[in-house]
Amino acid sequence: MLSNLVASIIAYVLIVFGLLLIFIKSFREALIRWQEQIAWYSYPDWRVNIETGRWRRVYKIGAMLFGLLCVGLGLFIILIILG
Repeated sequence: MLSNLVASIIAYVLIVFGLLLIFIKSFREALIRWQEQIAWYSYPDWRVNIETGRWRRVYKIGAMLFGLLCVGLGLFIILIILG
């Protein structure tokens, strides 16, 4: 019973997080800025690419795909494991 409760909580959190990534532009932009800061501190020579916007597009597509993955995983947990 406790494992079902934990699984359902994890599933709903994944779904909400995924929907935020997909639909809320400001949340997605905040995540992209955070990823750009990590890329800048890790690889300073990428600064030109980040400023031209190439990596911003890559991160935006990645955030959308990660959001879809989170929603899919949450639905999988609800339908298959808890179903």
